[in-house]
Amino acid sequence: MRYRTLFDQSPDGILVINPATLLPLEFNDAVCRQLGYTRDEFAQLRISDYEAVERPEETRARIEKLLRDGQDCFETQHRTKSGDSRDVLVSVQKLVLDNQPVLHCVFRDITERKRAETAIHLNEARLNSLLDLSQQASSLAERDIIQFGLEEAIKLTHSQIGYFHFVNEDQNTIQLFTWSRETLKLCKAAADNHYPIAQAGVWADCARLRKPVIHNDYQSLPNKQGYPEGHSHLLRHMSVPVLDQDKVRMIIGVGNKDTGYDEADVRQLVLIANEVWKIVRRHRTEEQLKISEARLKEAERIAHLGNWDYDLAHDTFSCSDEAYRIFGCRPQEFIPTRKEFLNYVHPEDRARVQQAIDGALYRNQPYNIDYRIVTADGRDCSVHAQAEVTVDAGGNPRRMLGTLQDVTGRKQLEAQYLRAQRVESIGLLAGGIAHDLNNVLAPILMAVDLLREGTLDAERANCKIGRCRDFPSRRNDKSGSEERVSPAKGW
Repeated sequence: MRYRTLFDQSPDGILVINPATLLPLEFNDAVCRQLGYTRDEFAQLRISDYEAVERPEETRARIEKLLRDGQDCFETQHRTKSGDSRDVLVSVQKLVLDNQPVLHCVFRDITERKRAETAIHLNEARLNSLLDLSQQASSLAERDIIQFGLEEAIKLTHSQIGYFHFVNEDQNTIQLFTWSRETLKLCKAAADNHYPIAQAGVWADCARLRKPVIHNDYQSLPNKQGYPEGHSHLLRHMSVPVLDQDKVRMIIGVGNKDTGYDEADVRQLVLIANEVWKIVRRHRTEEQLKISEARLKEAERIAHLGNWDYDLAHDTFSCSDEAYRIFGCRPQEFIPTRKEFLNYVHPEDRARVQQAIDGALYRNQPYNIDYRIVTADGRDCSVHAQAEVTVDAGGNPRRMLGTLQDVTGRKQLEAQYLRAQRVESIGLLAGGIAHDLNNVLAPILMAVDLLREGTLDAERANCKIGRCRDFPSRRNDKSGSEERVSPAKGW
């Protein structure tokens, strides 16, 4: 009786089977609970009625071998009354009762353990796949990244087909982006950048409902509407949305798994979809940064404008390519120190530049100055520099950020302009002097001509000569008036 209690209360199913008929001779309630039958129902079942993996002839061969060897232990699946499958660890030992061989069997339900093992395996596979994708992402195009993620999602969910589409910013249309390789063998659907969600079938419900959806009997769904023309036939379907900043950004779907999709499949698809979106988003950001950097470099090249970042802790400058070119060096040829930077400054300007740097570092005074440099190939150039210092929470300087622009051409134009102004000033001065000389010489020359012609008597001639001698001093007297002499006034 004591052992009978152990038999009846065991959490594992225990039964004794007649190897000739394969019917149970005795069994506990745990077997019935595992398979969902009453005791009367289970008493009529042979092994083949609930064995879900082996064919009857395979089961008979296993029993014959067991009768010879005496024991066996193996994993299989049992089919329950409701049609579900349960993973079972079967331990069998041959016993002899009343001179007849019998099979003492223990059925241990390992369904949850197998699910946990499968989940661990899938998680490891997913993590390894995403690690590979992350490592390759920098060298892949966006479409290749998404295609890789989609193929992995199909493998992880044991599906046959799949798709990856973007939801546009308006949240009303879908960009039909890509399908799995196997899908494209069967699917003739064309890409469409603005496929209306309102026209999409239940396959787009995840975008409408903003949550994962499972359709394990797709063809019997009411109001399924259909899918894009040329799409492959769906038997089972699962899709999940990817949300970012409260908007559906993309949807990933898989289909035609041999068995029904479940929450474990949803979890795998959600995880891989979210990771792929993160990689895509990072990839897009990196591409935009590359474009911005290229545009900045081109703008700096056109404007002859470089930028630099001085790390005070390590005494090193981080310079843009154009800054190197301004100093006559190949881009990123070396990492200059403060001393090396000052060596490029023209000796006559070095003290002034050092004073500006000290003012920025020790008095937090941004500077905006022009000075000369001597390039690596010996040319004298003029630059315009601006800089300011960033400080830490304690007010201590940590970095100096600045720009450097080659203004040699501008300085040369300014010098030419100044020379032209000086020449113009000299010309105006010479013209004024000539004008004044002409005013002085005109009456003198007129008097000389009259004297040469002999038209004046001696008294009048002496008078006129005296007036010519006194004319320059009289024309600029204190009154500021000018006396102009003409024949009409007595010449």
